[in-house]
Amino acid sequence: MRIKTKNKIIENWRFLLGLPKSIIINFRYLKFKDAIKLPILVSHKTKLKNLRGKITVEKVKFGIIKIGLGNSQAIDYKNNRAILDNQGEIIFKGNCKITSGTKMSILGKLVFGNNSNIGGNSVIICHKKIVFGDSFLSSWETQFMDTDQHNIYNMQNEVVNPDKEIYFGDNVWIGCRCTTMKGSYIGNNIIVGSNSTITGRHTQEYTVLAGNPLKILIKDVFRI
Repeated sequence: MRIKTKNKIIENWRFLLGLPKSIIINFRYLKFKDAIKLPILVSHKTKLKNLRGKITVEKVKFGIIKIGLGNSQAIDYKNNRAILDNQGEIIFKGNCKITSGTKMSILGKLVFGNNSNIGGNSVIICHKKIVFGDSFLSSWETQFMDTDQHNIYNMQNEVVNPDKEIYFGDNVWIGCRCTTMKGSYIGNNIIVGSNSTITGRHTQEYTVLAGNPLKILIKDVFRI
């Protein structure tokens, strides 16, 4: 009981500290009737680097989206801060938690499904399009990049490494320290083991994938 009370006090204190930035984000991106409900809560430790983009919240409810908040066993909230650099478009389809220390750089379209959760100290670099399905879960220090960030040209001065979309289906779990490269497609009900490099298209449901390159380790399993 004492632990629950202590955690509630800490949660409320962090909400108050982040209130100025939460107000900035909500009234910058949402209509007044939605902004006053404060559906987006932002940690005071979150750096608001660029806010020229767009945010769409499909379900408006107080605190349904949390950015830079929350702890995990491997992340120290005190010594980590999130970064929001939004020059593209972010769509939130429901509940979403982006844990402390996560850095987001968006030039394209970033979509979060309902009940999505991004682990702490993760990196999301979106130049084209990244989609996280419903009930998506990633552990800490994961990376998602739909771009190489630097163009490579052939002798005809043509770009040979264009940006490519990343897609995750529903009920996907990505283990810690995984890196997802551009063009990756992960279907529904798939688990990816830690320290894996995610590339290519994988659609067989109820499987555990791992490695570099990814391969199926276990079949007929699911997470709750």
